[in-house]
Order: sequence, then structure tokens, then C-alpha cells
Amino acid sequence: MVLEGEGYEVVTWRTGERFLADADLGPEDVVILDLGLPGMQGDKVAAALTKRGDTPRTIIISGQRSRTFAKANASVTHVAALRKPLERDVLKAALRQLHDGDHPDGRAIGVST
Repeated sequence: MVLEGEGYEVVTWRTGERFLADADLGPEDVVILDLGLPGMQGDKVAAALTKRGDTPRTIIISGQRSRTFAKANASVTHVAALRKPLERDVLKAALRQLHDGDHPDGRAIGVST
């Protein structure tokens, strides 16, 4: 996988509900959150994280139209909003931005379909 090759530990969940139940987020973790999740939508997952006091650095991804995408992520605190299909270099740049160019110490946690 691309991120593992960059030195990240990658942990994934198929649904937002499972992620919220199982994820143990640390201060160095980055959440890559797909807005088009089955069941609980990605923006609702982000809102649930905020409500319970978790405010991880988050990269929102979506294949939705621009207007729908902008509306869905307007209330989500995140570092980047990326359109699918993801380009490897764009994703890597967003992750590097989170770590100020340093080698990552945390995990890239994916919640995607």
C-alpha cells in the first residue's frame, strides 16, 4: 500500500460505526475519512468525533460533485479535502503538510468504502 511504503502504519475500517466503536486515536494520528461511507456518512462520523472530544487531524475524501462536497465538509475541521480518485502525490503532500515535512510518527487511519 502507498502509505505503508511511506512509513505509516495503516489501520482501516469499512464503516463509520465500526471506526467510532474501535478506533483508539493518538495525538500523532491522521484520519482519512471518506464522506461516502455506507451507513453513517463521513461528515456524521467527523461530527461524532468532535462531540466526544476527539479532534484528530483529518483528510476528507469524496467523489461527490463539487457543490455537494463543499456543503458536506463545511462543518468538518480538517486539514485537506481531496477528490477521488486520489492521486498518490496529492495524498502524500497532504500527509506531509500535517507533519510539517517530518517523517511521520503516527498512523494513517482510513475509513473508506
